[in-house]
Parts: sequence; structure tokens; C-alpha cells
Amino acid sequence: MSEKDAGGPLLAVRELSVDFARDGRRTRVVEDMSFDIAAGEFVGIIGETGSGKSVSLRAALRMLPRNGTLAGGTSEFRGTDLTALSAKELRRLRGARIGFVPQQPWSALNPVVRLDRQFRQVGRAHGKSRAWTDKAAREMLARVEIADPGRVLAGFSGELSGGMAQRVVIAMSLLLGPELVVADEPTTALDVTVQREILDLLSRICQEDGKSVLIVTHDLGVVAHYCDRVYVMRSGRLVEDGPVGEVFAAPRHEYTRSLVEAASAGDIEEGAAR
Repeated sequence: MSEKDAGGPLLAVRELSVDFARDGRRTRVVEDMSFDIAAGEFVGIIGETGSGKSVSLRAALRMLPRNGTLAGGTSEFRGTDLTALSAKELRRLRGARIGFVPQQPWSALNPVVRLDRQFRQVGRAHGKSRAWTDKAAREMLARVEIADPGRVLAGFSGELSGGMAQRVVIAMSLLLGPELVVADEPTTALDVTVQREILDLLSRICQEDGKSVLIVTHDLGVVAHYCDRVYVMRSGRLVEDGPVGEVFAAPRHEYTRSLVEAASAGDIEEGAAR
């Protein structure tokens, strides 16, 4: 990992609360969630399905769906409160300074638009020329180990395997050199072998470039191998956090203990040893 930023967190989220509209009523799904990530740090948020981990991440970046409402709290990136920015200011920051890798690559790729044009759309939205974007896209696709970037760029997302599509999405998220990469269960839809290839790739590039990574996952082995610190969520609340080795070796909260016990000890040990 690169040297941590002594000037404070890159992303600091404090007492975040989120409501969802369901059947005409508001339901609190996240309550007073706080977390942060330093420059050059890899941080994981774990919890079972429905624990609120993905909602917390999306709320922090102001990417909630229409039925979601930020009910309280702040989210600051480099000291700038994201909750106070206009939609235009947010668009300028996301992509350029914060990259996002979704769970399903198909949700980020338009099946009827050639991939080179989709990269150009990203570049154009941030003031980059077509020539700059075309060159940067080829270089980034090569970095995510796509053998023939030109051929891929000339094609469509439907021609790609799941692993290839996720590599394209990672390349797109890194195109403009963001400081922070946020990944929401980025390998859930892939088989185990491809999952590790994708995560190794993302980790290597971000370490080489000194980027921070915030990853949401249910896989304790992934967190054990890739992350410096971990936050554990249950039923919309933070129940434990700390350095990964300490939390997994001696969990303080009964829920964390249950997660560790439910996971294969071999998975966690293998992850820590990789």
C-alpha cells in the first residue's frame, strides 16, 4: 500500500441514515452509519444480504434510487460535503475523482452503443478530446489485460463474457484517474476463478497508482486478502470495525463472530495468505 495521507481521510462518512419508500411508508434501512478511508488504503464493508452495506455506499456517493432518501448525516470527499453539491458538481466529481465499479457490468454498459463511443461519452463529459479518450481507453484496456483493445472497442458489450465485461467496466471507471475506486460486490456474478483474477487485477492497478479502494462484499476471504480495515454491518447499523487481522482473529461483536464462524476458516486463512 502507498503511504497513508496524514492530512485526514480521503472519504469521511458520519452518521449516515437512509430511508426507503415502501408501500407508501418510509422505512429506515440505514441508521447512523459512519466510516472513512485514507489515501492509499483498501477498506471493506461486509454483512449479509440486506444489512445495508450497498445502500450505505450508494448514499455516501449520492447514488440512491428514486425511492431512497438521505435522512441524515454527511459524506465528505477531501473535505467537500457531497450532500451539499449540485447534480452538475457531483457529475464532475464522480468519474474524474471517484470511480465506481457496479455488481453487474451489464448495468453500466449500453448494449446498443459501441464500446469506443461509451468511453468517448465518459471523456466528453469531463472535457476530454476524442483523441485523448481513444488513446486512454486503449491503454487502460491493455492494463486490465484485454489482449486486443482495438477489437473490443469496436464491438458491443453483448459480445463479451462476464469477466471481460467487468474488465471493461473497471477500465472505464479508471479512465480519468480517480483517487478513490468504489466497488459494490464487483465479482458476485462471476465464477470463483474469474472473481480472483478480477480482484487481483483491480488491486494491482490501484496499488500501482496509489488509489484508495472501498469494496462492499459478503466474502470474508476477499476482505482478509485485499483490505487493510473492515466495517461490519447488521440490520442497517455498524456493529464493529477495525484492522482486518484483529477483527477476524478476535471479533468483539457476536454477529461478527457468527460471520467468521460461518465462513470457512480455510477461506479466511487462504485470503490472508494470498
